[in-house]
Order: sequence, then structure tokens, then C-alpha cells
Amino acid sequence: ALKGLYTLVYNKFYVDEIYNAVFVKGMMLIKDICRWFDIHIIDRLVNLTGEAGILTADTSGLIDHAGVDGAINLTATSTLKAGDILRRIQTGILPGYLVFAGSVLLIFLLFVLFGL
Repeated sequence: ALKGLYTLVYNKFYVDEIYNAVFVKGMMLIKDICRWFDIHIIDRLVNLTGEAGILTADTSGLIDHAGVDGAINLTATSTLKAGDILRRIQTGILPGYLVFAGSVLLIFLLFVLFGL
């Protein structure tokens, strides 16, 4: 008649089994969920952040190289070419300067008088 009670006492009221089912397996489930979240969410966000940083650096480098450096190089090249042209005009001979000034004045007067 006391066989059920005997089994219950013999198995220590199944405390170990209940503890294992509730706490140990529950913690293992929480551990698995946290592991999945870390691998699939956190790690992907970290990798995405790194890739975004690389893309930003590449874009910034491209803008710097093509835009900023290109503009500065264009300015330098234009200045050198303008200097080459102006060096040929600037001879140091006074009659050459008078002819140049007269030509500029004549062109100006044509524009003013005849609206060219």
C-alpha cells in the first residue's frame, strides 16, 4: 500500500530530476538562445559596422584622390601652362608691350563703339 510513497521517498521526491528539468535544461536553452543571438545578430552587426567603415574609408579616399587632389593638380597644371604662355608674351621689349596694349585698347573700343 505504501509502494508509491516508498518510490517517492526512494527517489528523494524527484528533486534532482525536477532541478535538472527546470534549471539545468532551462539554462541550457537560455544558453543556446544567447549563442544563436550572438552569432546571428551581434556578430553580423559588428561585421556590418566594419564593412561600413571600410566602404566609408574607400569612398572618402576616392573623393580625396579624384576630387580634392584632382582639383589641386588641375590648378597647378593650369598655372604652369599659363606661365608658359605668359612667358612668351613677356619679352621685356617696350615696343612689344605697346603693340599689345594698343591691341587690347582697339578691341575694347570696337566692343564699346560697335557692340561686337
